Amino acid sequence: MATQVFEQQPHDVFKPAAWNSKLESPPTTPMSATAPATPMSYEIRPLTQQDGPRMISFLRRLFFRDEPLNVAVQLVQPGEETCRELEEYCLSSLPDDLSLMAVDAASGEMLAVCINGIHEPGGEAEGEAAAAQCPNPRFRRILQLLAFVDSRASAALKQRFPDPADRRQLEVRILSVDGAARGRGLATALISRTSELAKQRGIPLVRVDCTSHYSARAVGRLGFECVFSMPYAQYKRDGEVVFTPDEPHKEVCTYIKRAV
Repeated sequence: MATQVFEQQPHDVFKPAAWNSKLESPPTTPMSATAPATPMSYEIRPLTQQDGPRMISFLRRLFFRDEPLNVAVQLVQPGEETCRELEEYCLSSLPDDLSLMAVDAASGEMLAVCINGIHEPGGEAEGEAAAAQCPNPRFRRILQLLAFVDSRASAALKQRFPDPADRRQLEVRILSVDGAARGRGLATALISRTSELAKQRGIPLVRVDCTSHYSARAVGRLGFECVFSMPYAQYKRDGEVVFTPDEPHKEVCTYIKRAV
């Protein structure tokens, strides 16, 4: 599948011991009156299937309601708590044992999640079929866009890397940071750690499909290269524009970075 990534502005065995690390973010100007004034000590840990229920609770509070495409299609309707199909999408990547989370070093509270998975070349038709079969019409629109982007980005990558082995990707599918922890470098740390993980596993490319202006800006600063972009105004189905996200989210972009 393609990626959904969100951060607002202001198959070998996964070895947890190799990835547990304690980091202290640099002091920053508080983004709000409630933001911590002192450096935040956090750890990056594997995000496993056992963490699934806690991850879903975390994403329900923020990502499900605030991600630009989710807002554009009103994915979570008034009075609804969640979108079951999006929950299943989030959980489906955990068996790859490539996902990460940032937690508070003292309390263990989840601060950010980075849901990652393997993207094998040649699987674009599967994404299109899955989108067509989605029973939720609002989430189906999102999946159809992601499948469209995947087909175009994959074609661009095929021209650049003719050998399919060179196009194997570790894909960042969802990245979400708790509002109280933003501006502390968690998203940067998780993407950087994902790149290290790809290198350890011998996966040539790290890929991020950005549906948010802020996430695109963040990965661009990390040395990722944009290989495909499309304004939302140009994506139409049956002659009509499908998505009109709020400003400044004007386009969807695919970024890659060589890991090996």
